[in-house]
Amino acid sequence: MGNLFQELKRRKVFRVAAVYAVVAWVLIQVADTVLPALQMPDWTVSFVTVLFILGFPIAVVLAWAYEAAPEGVKVDVTMQPTSTVSQSAVQPINYLILAIVILVAGFQVADRFLFSDFQPTTSNAASTSGAGQTSRLSVVFPSEVLYQLASGNGKEIALSPDGSKIVFRALLDNESTLVVRSLDQRTLIPIPGIDNPRIPFFSPDGESVAVFDRGILKRVTLDGRSPVNITQTRSGSSGLWVDSEIYFTTIDNSSKLLKVSAAAESQSPPIEVPIDDTLAATSRFEEMAYVPTTGEILLGITSIDAQTESILLVNKETGDAEQILGNARLIAFMNDSYLVFSRDRNLMVARFDPVERRVGVAVPVLEQFTWSVSDRRPQIVNSSNGTLAYVAESESPIPATLNWVDVEGNRTPIGELPASSALSKLSPDGRLAAIATDSSPNTLFLWDMALQVPFGLEIEEGYHPSWHPDGKHIIFAKPNYTLGRDEIIKRNIEDDSEQVLYSTEDISNTPTILADGETLLFAVTNSENNGIYLLQPGQTEAELIVENAIAPDVSPNGQWITYILNNSIFVARFPSGTEPRRVSIDPSMRPLWRADGKALFFNATIDSGDQVMQVVEVESEDPLSFGPPRSLFPTIEAASLEVSGTYSPWGATYDVSEDGSQFLIIFRQSSRYYDEIIIAQNWIAEIERLLPNDVF
Repeated sequence: MGNLFQELKRRKVFRVAAVYAVVAWVLIQVADTVLPALQMPDWTVSFVTVLFILGFPIAVVLAWAYEAAPEGVKVDVTMQPTSTVSQSAVQPINYLILAIVILVAGFQVADRFLFSDFQPTTSNAASTSGAGQTSRLSVVFPSEVLYQLASGNGKEIALSPDGSKIVFRALLDNESTLVVRSLDQRTLIPIPGIDNPRIPFFSPDGESVAVFDRGILKRVTLDGRSPVNITQTRSGSSGLWVDSEIYFTTIDNSSKLLKVSAAAESQSPPIEVPIDDTLAATSRFEEMAYVPTTGEILLGITSIDAQTESILLVNKETGDAEQILGNARLIAFMNDSYLVFSRDRNLMVARFDPVERRVGVAVPVLEQFTWSVSDRRPQIVNSSNGTLAYVAESESPIPATLNWVDVEGNRTPIGELPASSALSKLSPDGRLAAIATDSSPNTLFLWDMALQVPFGLEIEEGYHPSWHPDGKHIIFAKPNYTLGRDEIIKRNIEDDSEQVLYSTEDISNTPTILADGETLLFAVTNSENNGIYLLQPGQTEAELIVENAIAPDVSPNGQWITYILNNSIFVARFPSGTEPRRVSIDPSMRPLWRADGKALFFNATIDSGDQVMQVVEVESEDPLSFGPPRSLFPTIEAASLEVSGTYSPWGATYDVSEDGSQFLIIFRQSSRYYDEIIIAQNWIAEIERLLPNDVF
């Protein structure tokens, strides 16, 4: 054994192995830094590393078999040690090896402490980027931590202005809570005193967070102190902290932009920033971003039917508003230069000059990210230093369930449906249910209620199903791409024959055939013809009977129509639409008459943020009057990860038994819990590379 060791030493195998390892390590580090900057594929560094690993045994074998002599490299056939190499000849090589080792150590120290602002302790983290380079890292929470993102309405993730901390709503032991994590640490820290957090956002200094919690806007520091109540509010939609004031939007009977002092306590009343009444009544106010150059606020709005989106520039004192971009959902305003927005489920960016009110050429920058299920808002946030954070896209494989729910909220599952099932409507005899999905493309199918199996009919791109009074036909909408219009179709479920009843644009709700079997009722949502329409027998053009309303349902006696207007439930005479009266108090959706016409059901969002089934009883018929709304059972609890097919501007999202004692509701896991956030550092560098040179 000793002879072998001496022979390895004599043939300089150890020395070659050491030099090879050190040089390979240096070259791998250089490749890891240089190749990404040259826009080489991600696998290039791994390929270089594998080559050096494969070369190591080859170098060792060659060191054993060959020796370097004054006359060149030759086969080493001598088995006895020799002293032909003097100590003075060996010493420079030793110095060279020592210098290389010191160089590697210095490179590692500089890379860790000098060239990087932060070294994340996350899985799949990208290497630290230098100037002009964007790096992405994945913040993945280990399963033993028991946290999961819980995405509902609005943004549920916030990023500090310096990009060093993230705050988001999560689940801990099935309880909703607010947590904070520093990106250079792995620990998730719960923030005390917050029971049902919604839409958190940071203070300008990054030391505090404002959050909506069961109808109260709260301010909480990140050092563990108890939160302070700022003001009471309903239906908070988004928030923005500017200097010492907090601006927030609400969706109630009409959208509002409000402001309150961030130092206010004892629930001081907020001050409304006046915005055009018509705009407020027909739109939802959503995301906001501050424009330091002009001191204005960028405000994203969506029409109440969710068909149009745009971005406004608003004077935060006077409320004067000017549209700067259409067909766009606001995400952020970065570096006082770049407008970030979503369009057709793509993340876009364009240069924006707030002084000149000019928006430049937009380019797509991201496609795969998560959206809130309830209101389709992207889960993307930014910091003022150019860091971007977004929830990684994910899908839940858990199937949906079809359920009977009694008035106490007791649920009886009766069958499993495809995970994307969202809408259900019973046939007049209760034998079948028409089920529609909200996947892309939509699919409409029938479900046998007794056997709990598909009935056989399946219509691709069919949506908004209802039944003909004879129970032999279904009525639904379907796009006709050749005509560029939506068609209302009557289909025989026995022989699959079809009849086009009407063709129009932007059918938003379930088209319904009334009790006479011929009169057609439907809603349209577009900028020119928004409202509820009636097509009488023998007519070729439908008549507008209620403007700007959706989700109509006619009472069983045919005398009254209920509908949604500005997130409230109204009842009016049918078909004239006269004598309207509001019957809901909370923001409400999807009204449905009981079979005897003595009660009206709808889904409402109450102060706690829960969505509940409510009922109003008819107290008198002439004149028609209702009692106060009465809550029956939660359809979606604020901390729940379920979506129920009840809260929607669409029609036929649920159904009710003839006596009103049971409700047919689809419940599903909402793709709303995730365990990964992607962080893009120095994202501005990527934007500058992607945007065209012509600024505007």
